[in-house]
Amino acid sequence: MKQLALYVFNGDVDATIISASGVAVNKDKISVVPIPEDWYTAELVPVVVLSAIKDRETAEAFAKRLSSEEGIKVWKRFGFRPAD
Repeated sequence: MKQLALYVFNGDVDATIISASGVAVNKDKISVVPIPEDWYTAELVPVVVLSAIKDRETAEAFAKRLSSEEGIKVWKRFGFRPAD
């Protein structure tokens, strides 16, 4: 996705489809035409703790932080929405 955004920034193409996170970090450089939500399936980015983890307590605390109110604000800032 980053490469596609670079093509637009360099003037190599007139338009491209990039992720919401790509848009979020480049808002000042591009114009956005949203794609209707019924035209695609939203991407899910799961947070998991692996069974083979060496420090389960830290991993679970990190996963919990990512799904906290504060963590969701960060996800949203980068174009991600919480799952329903």
